Amino acid sequence: MEGCKSNLMREMMLIVLCFCFMSNYAAGESDISKKEDVEISRLLKILNKPPVKTFTTKYGDIIDCIDIFKQPAFDHPLLKDHKIEVKPTFPREGMGSFTTPDNPWSEIERRKERCPLGAVPIRRTTKQELIFGSKYHWEKTKQRNSNTYPHTPMYHHFASIQPVEGKSYYGGHVIMGVHNPLVTPEQFSTSQMWIQNGPEEQINSIEAGLAVYPKLFGDNITRIFGYWTADGYKSTGCFNIFCPGFVQVHPSITFGELLEPVSVYKGKKYSIPVEVYKARASGNWLLSVGEQVIGYWPKELFTHLAHNASIIRYGGIAGALSGSPSPPMGNGHFPEYRDYDLAKAGFMREMKVFNEAGEIVYFDFTKAPRKLDTKKDNCYKLYYYSYISKPYTWNIITYGGPGGSSCP
Repeated sequence: MEGCKSNLMREMMLIVLCFCFMSNYAAGESDISKKEDVEISRLLKILNKPPVKTFTTKYGDIIDCIDIFKQPAFDHPLLKDHKIEVKPTFPREGMGSFTTPDNPWSEIERRKERCPLGAVPIRRTTKQELIFGSKYHWEKTKQRNSNTYPHTPMYHHFASIQPVEGKSYYGGHVIMGVHNPLVTPEQFSTSQMWIQNGPEEQINSIEAGLAVYPKLFGDNITRIFGYWTADGYKSTGCFNIFCPGFVQVHPSITFGELLEPVSVYKGKKYSIPVEVYKARASGNWLLSVGEQVIGYWPKELFTHLAHNASIIRYGGIAGALSGSPSPPMGNGHFPEYRDYDLAKAGFMREMKVFNEAGEIVYFDFTKAPRKLDTKKDNCYKLYYYSYISKPYTWNIITYGGPGGSSCP
């Protein structure tokens, strides 16, 4: 057992060391050594497990069906004794129904090919995706008082709404508008939810939602993504399944799943529910998209999030390589003040939190400030609306904008 533990720790150290030179490679320093290139190839073999079945989607994604007990998550040393939650409990208290005419999930389910019993789908990781996705962190740190991603030449802007900080939360729920902002290969744009706890330099964070991210997925399609860190975006965590950690359980839906159709400006709008919540029995953080539990981040990965969250946020991020214009956020159009037409801008609705009893409840609307990191109105905007008059209660945000070269 001690030998096994030692080997696992050695594997993780090699992964961390490999990520260090990956960041240089991603930044454009392609003159990596032959030894480093061999190490990247070795890591790809660790992540791309031998499949029991493989199929290719109409968009060219290669999906490997991997034995559920041999998936990449269990290469993490903290998960060597983890008991897999094969059928996670889906909470129903206070949930209601998500089945709406504007939900594209039925089309996704119709076209999906399922893995054989006992296997789960893992989108095959390419060399460039591994280099990029493993190290491109998402938040500015206290030590770097700027909008630049740590260790990378990326910068980003965000627009979000946040319930009162410091309370105990056990998850978040939101219905996200499905948008497809036009970005260049040097840019990305997300609609997402943050689940966080801990001081900034040690923050535990789970982030999930929809992204248009060419360097991460190789195209300009809106796709499902996830991200996690357990040490303030320093050396732990990654996007999707680009490192051991996230446990896949759904037999056909996984990270990188594309969403279509998408909302049309001043036309038909589409939205989909996204939830990240702490399972009461196991304590794991489950990801649900479109009423389907995709998988979960085990509680063993975290320190502060091992118990609860103290921060929940809903909104968007727009980022780019240094020297590139800031990309569109939402659907690329500005929201208009007191305009409730959700077909005109990026939107989210039904933002709620999970309480300790596992119930999905509205938070205090009067204590949910807007957060934008750019002061210029010609970049991005966000408006927050809520209504309380039983039995009618609701909240929405409209957000986004075109971005551009003048965004500070």
